[in-house]
Amino acid sequence: MGSPVAGFVGPPGWDDPSPAEFCSITGVAAIGSSLDLGDFDWSLDRIATTEPAIVEVAVDLVARGATAIGIVGTPFGWAGLDDDERPRCRNDRIARACDAPVVSAASGMLDWLDDLGARRVALAATYYDRDWCDRWERFVKAQGPTVTLCASMADLDIVEGPLDAADETHWAPTPEQIEQTVVGVLRPAGADAVILSGAGARTVSCHERLAAAAGVPVVSADLGLYRSLIRTIRHEWTARPPRHVERPTWWPEIEIDV
Repeated sequence: MGSPVAGFVGPPGWDDPSPAEFCSITGVAAIGSSLDLGDFDWSLDRIATTEPAIVEVAVDLVARGATAIGIVGTPFGWAGLDDDERPRCRNDRIARACDAPVVSAASGMLDWLDDLGARRVALAATYYDRDWCDRWERFVKAQGPTVTLCASMADLDIVEGPLDAADETHWAPTPEQIEQTVVGVLRPAGADAVILSGAGARTVSCHERLAAAAGVPVVSADLGLYRSLIRTIRHEWTARPPRHVERPTWWPEIEIDV
């Protein structure tokens, strides 16, 4: 059996950092390709129709050597599903079509919550608009957890609303803005964890800081996807100095066949 290769299906019109970042952290080869969806309006109703396009990209990535597929962008894993349907149901359909295991940011975050045993969560929805926030909160509740608060950076007055997809400061928040959002959604007490959504909210470099500021685990979209891919390919942690000397706290436990 050859070495694993992670294949990333990226959102349309975005230079996805996931393949290079995943390779740099894990040492596992990674390739990626973005969805080509033409004039894309970024509504959840439009995202709900993208499964055939995701299949097309996944099939191409497998043909190029990918042995496992990761779907970047939280709503691409859940938009259009029935509220009580788990994102892994979509993963399974795509996996059958491309003949490789498939995970998504959405399923990865829910699996991470399961690992933690967290049942009360706060949703840090970064750059989501109100429609996205409401529908994301409804979906998470349908999966079982109680939601203490769902709020975006605009809701918390971290950026001036309305959120603007054309403004990079809105969809690519700084570590400081991400931390403010995480801390802000915890103001109603009682959450066991924070779910941090938004593929533009990159947390590899600041996850330890976020968890320290929150005082509870922070389940982020980018690392949720990476954890699931690491588990899927059963990749054990290997220190890769100088950036990653110690095993990150978010790294999943790996079950190895004996």
